[in-house]
This record gives sequence, C-alpha cells and structure tokens, in this order.
Amino acid sequence: MVLGKIGRTLRHEGLPGLWMRLRHPKRSGGAAALTPQQQLPLQLDCPGDDLARALADALDRILGQHWQGAGEAATMLRIDPPPTRAPGQAQTALAFTQPGSVRAWLTGTDPAAARQYGAVLVPDPASLTLLRQAGLAQGRLFLCPALGQPPGPALAGDLARWLAAAGLAEPSHFSPDLFPALTGLRPRDRLCLSLPESLDRRAGFQTQSLPGFRIVDGLRLQPGWQGAGHSHATIARAALTCDAAPIWVCEDDMRPAPGFEAHLAAVEAYLDGRDWDMFSGLLTHTPPDCRIRHVERRGALTFVHLDYATGMVLNLYNRRALERLAAWTPAQGQSETDTVDA
Repeated sequence: MVLGKIGRTLRHEGLPGLWMRLRHPKRSGGAAALTPQQQLPLQLDCPGDDLARALADALDRILGQHWQGAGEAATMLRIDPPPTRAPGQAQTALAFTQPGSVRAWLTGTDPAAARQYGAVLVPDPASLTLLRQAGLAQGRLFLCPALGQPPGPALAGDLARWLAAAGLAEPSHFSPDLFPALTGLRPRDRLCLSLPESLDRRAGFQTQSLPGFRIVDGLRLQPGWQGAGHSHATIARAALTCDAAPIWVCEDDMRPAPGFEAHLAAVEAYLDGRDWDMFSGLLTHTPPDCRIRHVERRGALTFVHLDYATGMVLNLYNRRALERLAAWTPAQGQSETDTVDA
C-alpha cells in the first residue's frame, strides 16, 4: 500500500512533490511517515560508500534546487543487493555496475521476475543484448557506461537520461553540462544525436567514419517525439552557453551523399557574412504555402532560400534558430503540432 502511494505521488507530482510530502507528512489518521529510503527506488548490484556518494553527487547536479544536497541524497538510495525475485517492485530500477554481473544475475533469476523491474541500467552493450534476449522490453533498458567506470562527470548524464524517462526529473531543467559531449562546444562543431540503446543505428553511423562528429546521447521519453524534442533543446542550450553558433547537428540515421565534406565546406562559405537562421541538409516536408524567396547557384550547388523547413536529419543552426530550439516545450502534447520541427 505504501509503495503504491509512492508510485502515484511520483507519477503525478514528481520527485520534488514526493520530497515535500516526506518533509511535511500529514499527521491525521495516525499514519506513519514514509521513510527517505523509499523516495528514489534504485537498487545497485554492488553497493558501497564511494559509489553511493558518487550517485548522490550526480543526483545533486541533476536535480539542482529541487534536491536537498548530496549529504541527504545519499540516504535516499536503495543500495541493497538485488534479490533473486522482486515481487511488487515494478517501479524499482536495478543498476548493474559490473559488465559480467548481468549474465550471472540472469542465470539465477526467473525471467518473469526480472521483467518486474521498471528499468534496468547496464554499463555495456553486451549486457543490454543479454537482457533483450531474456525478454526484457527495450523501453526498460538503459545503457549507462559510467556505471562501470570510476566515478566521474559522465555519471550524472547517464542518470539524468533514466530520471527523465522515469518521470522523476524534468528534462527542460537539465543543465547542458550534465552531458560531457556538450561541454566545450565551438562554432561549426559537428554533433550527432543518437540513443545509446539503439545499437544498430549507432553502429551504422559510426561505420561511416565521418570526421569530426561528436556523438550525443539522446533523452528518452514517451512518446518518442518528446524525447527527440528535449534532446535537441538541450543541445541548443549547450551551444548558446558555449557561444558555439553556428553548429551542425545530425541524427544517427543520416547517410552522407557523395562529396559530403566538400558540400559542407561550400555551405559554410556561402552562409558566411549573410543573415540566416538555419541550413537544412534534407527537407522532409514542405507545405503548399511555403514561399521561395531566392534561388542562387554556386558551383555544383543550388541554394534555395525558404521561409519554412521541416526535418532534423542534418541541419546547421545559427543563433536565432538555436534560441528557438532552446525554448521548445511539448506545449499541448500533440504530435501534429508540437514536435520540435513542426
């Protein structure tokens, strides 16, 4: 019953709401106050003081003013060794810190019990594949390489992705410096947005060996278009923070045409000194009322100036476009009107 109330509070009020309920519990009816350990359902396969402190520090960075500090956060982590079976723990996340421990866990665990976890965080692709083969839904699996490494800044980014997907943190409040790939950006840098759990798509992009592209782990939310929107908005906030306009951003299903590098250089040269907002490498839709303002031929390329663009496959964003992206929100939650490229 208590766990059910916790789950409902997390779904409707989020982690800040639950924290306030813990600090100021209702006294009527003689009900016992909830314990802090029930606030954040995360179990680790390898508990330890150093790891608990590192996780607490990461949570403090992610949740900012909504959290009460790393010292108190450390008491709110469930760091019990994972049980063989976990009845009634559908909202609990299980985090593995050692690549080999997933196989050992599956050996002694009923797959049906494993599927009762709300999410499973693993440090390596091989463990992710093992869990998929065991029947765990991809939507519950998170690849978090920082869990298998000495504590460092990447841990906050890995945890932020899970907290956003679980509805425990608001992604529009994330500071871009949570994600190491978004620090130290410079004008004309190249970023590729990719979900680490989409192993085939990421590998397909990497096998193209395109020079200079930095892979950024995308956020996951349901529906998926909201995760994409928050991912692009976070990238835009990072670029603005670093004064890195213009900046290239692609998605990992981008496939370069012949002469790709020469074309990108020609685009940058053409735009230099002009007043522009965004260059679109692939228009996926143009409405009937889209206006063509100017057409200009430069060498082998034809540049078409439009007042509308749809598609996020490969774009070069200048400051005004970045400012608009950074302010994106799901609004009314309608995919027909509120997607990031609508």
